[in-house]
Amino acid sequence: MSLSTLSGFASSSSTNPVLGHPDPAPCQEWQDILDQYRIAAQAHSEAVAALTYLPGAGFAEAWLRAERARKTCDSYRAQLLDHEHNHACLVPERRH
Repeated sequence: MSLSTLSGFASSSSTNPVLGHPDPAPCQEWQDILDQYRIAAQAHSEAVAALTYLPGAGFAEAWLRAERARKTCDSYRAQLLDHEHNHACLVPERRH
């Protein structure tokens, strides 16, 4: 699985909004990591957005928050890829 295939699992809901039927994640551990990755990505996005609103000394602090958020996001992304490799979780094939 590549990260591009994750788009179908971007929601932790039990129904795939595109296909309109149940479409479970490969395993619960994978879903848990994906949920954390999604939260980390949102936190990073918000931290980067805050950079435009903090002038001067506040910028340095905001930059550090954005960097910490980026590293956290990178860590969860790496965990997803590691889980795929070591756990052999496979995303079900999609039929169009």
